[in-house]
Amino acid sequence: MKLSNSIFILCIILIMSGCAYSVQETTETAAQPISTNTQMPLTFGLQKGDLAHPFSVMTTDGMILDNGSFSGPVLLYFFTTWCPYCKEDFDTLSLIYPEYEEEVSILAIDMDLKEDAGLISSYATRFPALDSVWFALGNPKTLSAYQIKYTTTKYAIDRSGKVLYAGSGAFTEEQWRTLLDAMKDY
Repeated sequence: MKLSNSIFILCIILIMSGCAYSVQETTETAAQPISTNTQMPLTFGLQKGDLAHPFSVMTTDGMILDNGSFSGPVLLYFFTTWCPYCKEDFDTLSLIYPEYEEEVSILAIDMDLKEDAGLISSYATRFPALDSVWFALGNPKTLSAYQIKYTTTKYAIDRSGKVLYAGSGAFTEEQWRTLLDAMKDY
């Protein structure tokens, strides 16, 4: 009996000391003044209006590009050389991108990590009208940050680094024009 009473008393003491600590901690936190000049920490997301995740990729000619490499809006386009829908997108984009290349940058990032710079460069030559598009090798951190699962995934990022559009699927000429027109205005 004495042992169970001792355990019971010990449990009560532990519970009360835990509760007292929580109350004290809450009181101290609540008593601190709230500053109106605090800056919210940067948070990143993948939805429209979110700050785009940092990215860093190497182009087929060895240049490293990241978020800071672009002064205007940029479209991140995730593709593979074996994807028929990517080819369809690039064929359609070839018809109209020369009209937008001065205002909107496109960074085409290969999501197949087994494809090398030579293969990607060779693939890019099939689309001469897209010679100002940056073709890059995939980077596992970038692919993970953007949760890339599907080819033709597109993230439109405005000048301030916020996501304007996120989606996937091959686009028609009209859809490409709608997206690129919206991007150049931001």
